[in-house]
Amino acid sequence: MITIVAYTPSWISAYQTEREFLASKFSACSPKIEHVGSTSIGIDAKPIVDIAIGLKDLADLNSVDLRALAAQKWFRIKKTFPDSVVLAKYNDDSYQTKTHFAHVVVEGTSRWRELVVFRDKLIASEALRQEYLMLKLKLADECGDDIDRYSEAKKAFVLSVVNS
Repeated sequence: MITIVAYTPSWISAYQTEREFLASKFSACSPKIEHVGSTSIGIDAKPIVDIAIGLKDLADLNSVDLRALAAQKWFRIKKTFPDSVVLAKYNDDSYQTKTHFAHVVVEGTSRWRELVVFRDKLIASEALRQEYLMLKLKLADECGDDIDRYSEAKKAFVLSVVNS
């Protein structure tokens, strides 16, 4: 079941803590790191903090010490994407519960815009935030535990906002 929980201000500090850690590990890449997703815009959300890491080139990821990330329970997820690499942080050694996602993308690309411009437009519009929240709640109910279906079903809304 996809769980949407009430907004909690602690998501901001959870982002800030991991931002500092990730900035230190990605420092050779000169990353742009942003808090994105529902936890960044003050609405109810899945309790997973989304972070965008913008690089000049995805190949820059090769300069990052993945063992240092793993030591803090950050791992590359199995699912692959053509325009990004996604890392997940887990809350303990059982590796059952994710607390954060880091979306490593090329800064300025359409994927970067989907993350950052979407966030900025929702922050600027209470009406859009509420429309998005209602969509998320409806889809969470309809999609059960199919997170891929849930994510895909939100895509049209995200793109309509980004491209407006």
